[in-house]
Amino acid sequence: MKLQSKTLGVIILVVLFGGIFGSSALDLWKTQSSKVPNRLQEGEAVGEYDPEEIRGSYQFGNISGLFDIPLNVMNRAFGLPAGVDAASFRCGDLEMLYGDLGDDVEIGTGSVKFFVALYSGIPYELPEDDYLPEQAVEILKNHASLTEEQIVFLDAHALDVSDIQHDIEFEVEEETHDEGGKVVQGQTTFANLLDWGVPEETIASIIGDEVFNPLSKVRDYCDENGLEFSTIKSALQAEVDSR
Repeated sequence: MKLQSKTLGVIILVVLFGGIFGSSALDLWKTQSSKVPNRLQEGEAVGEYDPEEIRGSYQFGNISGLFDIPLNVMNRAFGLPAGVDAASFRCGDLEMLYGDLGDDVEIGTGSVKFFVALYSGIPYELPEDDYLPEQAVEILKNHASLTEEQIVFLDAHALDVSDIQHDIEFEVEEETHDEGGKVVQGQTTFANLLDWGVPEETIASIIGDEVFNPLSKVRDYCDENGLEFSTIKSALQAEVDSR
């Protein structure tokens, strides 16, 4: 039996959107990344949020509320520059803040994960390549109940970052631009880019992926796929400005 093209098109739409709506009803379809980690299902800390699921897109304000860590503690631990809003600061931005520490030494999202775990008393496998500022280590020693192994690890992974000059301007959501408000920023979705006239194939070539959810935020996509948002943002903004 041959199907007419119109009939076939209707069937495809029903299957596609029926699957999406069905998944939505079952909470399987998510249009953007969740800022709530799963809870641990076993072990000493069963029921607690899992620090391992903290992503680069998580803001310090999210983490403070989820893990009951005072925001000023997060601020002091990671030495945020004066004037930076700690509540909206993203874990992934630590790699920009401390990007010149040298090979095999990193203060980033992994550092936040094990800081949160130790501060909250949640068992966590200590990473070899992630480090903490000295002040974060001191906070842990004064607050957390640490094992001798953890103390030795922290002493070996504490970095003096007091001499690092922070000359980076972090993005704020209220950015302005002279291209009629068409600005690639933290809240920009792929759908916005498509609406602004950037072809789907151009977006795909910039992010290196032909499949992306139009409703996802570009920044969240970069965080989840290990891409440098500032680089992707500049390339996309150039495409937007050229239209």
